[in-house]
Amino acid sequence: MSWVVDQKKLHITIGSSPQTTAIGHAQKIDLKNDLALVKAALLYGDNAKLCSPVSASLLDLVALTDPPEEERLNLLRRIRSWGLLDEDSNNKLDTIMNFYEQAWRRRHSRKGQADLRKFRNALYEVWQSLRFKLDQIMSDIGVDGIARAQESGLLEVYTFNSLAERILKREDEGVVGEYIQAVSEAVSDGRTYPLFDEDTEHLISAGIGAGIIPVSEFGVSRGKQVSLAAKLFHRLPLFPEATVKEVLDIRRELEAPLRKFRQAMIGFSDKIGDAAWDKNFNLDAENVFDRDVAPTILELEEIVKTNSFLSALLSKAAERSTQFGGVVSGSVALSGLAVTMSNIPLAGVAALSIGPLLAAAGIGYSAYKEWKSRAGSAEQNSLFFYYRTGALLEEGKYRYRSDAL
Repeated sequence: MSWVVDQKKLHITIGSSPQTTAIGHAQKIDLKNDLALVKAALLYGDNAKLCSPVSASLLDLVALTDPPEEERLNLLRRIRSWGLLDEDSNNKLDTIMNFYEQAWRRRHSRKGQADLRKFRNALYEVWQSLRFKLDQIMSDIGVDGIARAQESGLLEVYTFNSLAERILKREDEGVVGEYIQAVSEAVSDGRTYPLFDEDTEHLISAGIGAGIIPVSEFGVSRGKQVSLAAKLFHRLPLFPEATVKEVLDIRRELEAPLRKFRQAMIGFSDKIGDAAWDKNFNLDAENVFDRDVAPTILELEEIVKTNSFLSALLSKAAERSTQFGGVVSGSVALSGLAVTMSNIPLAGVAALSIGPLLAAAGIGYSAYKEWKSRAGSAEQNSLFFYYRTGALLEEGKYRYRSDAL
């Protein structure tokens, strides 16, 4: 790899505020925002930091396999308030909590002491059974995806001070203040690119307007660039359903064309006057898509669609390879030509043994030259990364059922 590429890594700071989804009369924690932003950051950047009280809390909860006995009840109460548990588990918790309150009121009596001992035994059994359910719940709401991104070494999850203790004591105010400070620093830090969800954008905009959040030109410029890329990614087919593992594999395959895509994002975002956290930015991003991106993607699709020379060559070569003295076997023709034709320069075609094969297949050299030119022009396009990412998502080459696999 060129020493120029290694000079600096593109780091993204993600700010995602707590989100819930209404299910009946209950509100359940939702990690869709976190996952969408993490996938966009991993696809566009080199590494990222996720600042999310909810993801940090849930990852801490997953790691908290055996809390002290005196803390288990508080933790279960907190989990219940998040709306994570099903009706059966909630009913069991109601029963055990009511039993505990009655026993605690009688704690100075012999009967109360006996009931507290029963409660401790019941609490242990409930905790063990809930551990399995919690693992499944965490997977369902997307914690596995965040954990997988963290395990890849490309994502750091911001650690809030004494978060586990705050969860147990239900002290949210300190977390809110720390979150605001963390995301505010991202817009003035020249070493990172800020990427925020809608609620955090409103918070940043209000803070800047009130003069309490300083912002640098770097922060504005980089925020526009990475936010524009993220909004374009969200338009890709199947991107919302893609797993973190799928995104990481696509990112590895398209490392080279990503550099040109970033150049395109710089150029497009420079045309946008509003900052990423301004109310008109979404409209600006839509205009970029309609004016600059969509027409180019349609052209790339047309190039790939009409450039069917290679498939025609392979099929005809395979058919005729046995008709002209067995130049090569059908399977070798297919695999050998696929590698050769996609990698050799035009000048090398005549020097190779595929020359007679081209003639035998009835395929002209000029047709090959046209195919090679079309393929090269597509791959050199600054939006080829974006086009190819969408194609890979549609093809399902790296598709996985879940991030737990």
